[in-house]
Amino acid sequence: MASDLDQHGCQVLSDDCYIDKDGWLWDSHGKDAKVLFWVPEENRGGFWFPRNTAVIHQNVTKIDFSKFVHGENWVECAKVCLYCFEVYSC
Repeated sequence: MASDLDQHGCQVLSDDCYIDKDGWLWDSHGKDAKVLFWVPEENRGGFWFPRNTAVIHQNVTKIDFSKFVHGENWVECAKVCLYCFEVYSC
């Protein structure tokens, strides 16, 4: 089941989030709004927002945020082993 919470238990998308005409998903409409990520055109029409109870579209996109890192935590998305220099993800 897809989660609306990130790996730290914080809600990623608010009810005020939206996708602009260029495909960027914003966290709100306010002056302090932040861009979260870009959504490909084929996924925009059927994008599942937290405020949705259902989405009727040929291509529904519901994102599982359980391993999503963002904001100041983005550096956690990949780590390097100092002994073997291998990169691994969260």
